[in-house]
Amino acid sequence: RGYSKKMDLLRTLIRDGISHKGFAFIDVLQICATFFPVAEHYTSRVYELNGHDRADFAAACAKAREWDYNGDAPIALGTFFQKTSPLFFGMPAARKLSAVEREEAVQKLLKRRT
Repeated sequence: RGYSKKMDLLRTLIRDGISHKGFAFIDVLQICATFFPVAEHYTSRVYELNGHDRADFAAACAKAREWDYNGDAPIALGTFFQKTSPLFFGMPAARKLSAVEREEAVQKLLKRRT
């Protein structure tokens, strides 16, 4: 989660999200100074995550839920969760089947479903 008044952190989050090989979700707090001027409200409550274990999904969810967008709770900024998994395009290619082998595999699969 980033905040438009903390541009250095927001820049880092966006760069890290783009370079991450996989899915990245970035929640950006950005105020509308005309219709919903809450900059002071956000600025007084935001803090950067320090000493947080990015590999702990339960802890990440707890930190994310700490603030519910409507209350006066502190607002954590930074990377809540990060996981590295094997990538599909990095996996070894499977052996190519011949047309006959492919047809046999399809028939076997269809017979199992009936």
